Amino acid sequence: MVAGITLARRWNTKARQWVEGRRGWEDGLRRAFSGNTAEVLWFHVSSLGEFEQGRELLAACRARYPEKKILLTFFSPSGYEMCKETPLADVVAYLPADLPRNARRFLDIVRPQAAVFVKYEYWFNFMREMAARRIPHYFVAARFRSTDYFFQWYARWFKRHLQRVTAFFVQDEASLVCLRNNGIPQAYVAGDTRCDRVVRLKKEAADFPMVAYFAGKAPLIVAGSVWDEDADLIRDCHTAMLGNYRWLVVPHEIKGSRIHHIEESGRLEGCCLYSRLSQLPENEWRAALDAAKILVIDEVGHLSKLYRYGRIAYIGGGFGKGIHNTLEPAAYGLPVLFGPNYEKFSEAVELVEAGAAFPVRNVAQLDECLQRLSRPEDWRKSAETAARYVQEHAGAVETIMRHLIKQW
Repeated sequence: MVAGITLARRWNTKARQWVEGRRGWEDGLRRAFSGNTAEVLWFHVSSLGEFEQGRELLAACRARYPEKKILLTFFSPSGYEMCKETPLADVVAYLPADLPRNARRFLDIVRPQAAVFVKYEYWFNFMREMAARRIPHYFVAARFRSTDYFFQWYARWFKRHLQRVTAFFVQDEASLVCLRNNGIPQAYVAGDTRCDRVVRLKKEAADFPMVAYFAGKAPLIVAGSVWDEDADLIRDCHTAMLGNYRWLVVPHEIKGSRIHHIEESGRLEGCCLYSRLSQLPENEWRAALDAAKILVIDEVGHLSKLYRYGRIAYIGGGFGKGIHNTLEPAAYGLPVLFGPNYEKFSEAVELVEAGAAFPVRNVAQLDECLQRLSRPEDWRKSAETAARYVQEHAGAVETIMRHLIKQW
């Protein structure tokens, strides 16, 4: 893997950041931990998604152990660049490649009291060295299946290191059974830490007067993390469902080309940009919204707070590599729609099975779902199921902290 990334750095920006970010990692850590006398808690995540998965636990440890020094490491450049200034950690760094000599040097410098890995970050040389040094190390928000490679006959070396992990805090009962069937009894069902995150975000609601006014005109569909393919689907459905719903569209990326594509998609029936309306007096933006059918939020950082205004959510990404966060709208009790590429996201699969989410492949299926959810009883059942799912899976941080406090 390291050789491949090193080669790709010549033409790939992320690969170049991955390599350059790790240059001098040893000297950087020595400076950060020179003369340190505090106990160190080390958290490792792969990228931004895993950081969000572990954020609430990281915040809980920061509050519970203010005297300890927290190190947060990343595998991915995108996660590191977005979170390198987070106040939840004292030191943020890249984790060097998973080689035996790197593991030894890293642990010699940092000397962590304990380590927490979020989700699927299995760094087996680091794990082996921590086990040898009797450093407690934990995995949180994990899921396991019997088909995972480290449970196969040819992967006994990997399985041995899983057996030496201090504890696994898994998301579901099936993962617990899988671990125990493979000789790994030190596992506990804790739930999904992201549910704790979205429950807290819901309590931190902010007011958006323009969005509230727009939502008062007709039932609002909040379309979050929208890509071009999603915008095309929304355009066609919007035309077919004219008058029934209004759309609040939040693009995945706030770029000129993305915004232009969405504007063009909605131009026939009226499309307004939030940033432009924000410059107008209230009477003028009200008049613009009276005529609009689509309001595009072309500013970052608002999406999780905007679901409160919706009746239904549409989550983008399902016509590409995969959908984005479905738990945020579910926390508000919104039925969730998305494209067909969702099956690698367990929470989305479970929401579909429960009747709280609906995958769509084309405008006919999207129109059919919206027609169904326009019936009050159908909408109520889906909405209550979505909210209940989040509540039932919340509480993971409290469960994990109870165990960690006993051991730390």
